Amino acid sequence: MPADTTAGEAAPFLLWLRDTYLPAPDLVRFSSEPAVERGIETDWRLPADGDRARVTDELRHHLSVVEGA
Repeated sequence: MPADTTAGEAAPFLLWLRDTYLPAPDLVRFSSEPAVERGIETDWRLPADGDRARVTDELRHHLSVVEGA
């Protein structure tokens, strides 16, 4: 993902990747620059189903957990 991309901007690309390109929807894992900067090496799974709002919520949840760590 390009730098400075918001969760809402990243969600359409991730949906395309999950639903069109990958052979199994549960293969998409992600992290973020704030997680890397804090030394958090755990990656997160993109929801295997759900719409743009669900994916955006998951990305935002990741950021809220990372920033609270």
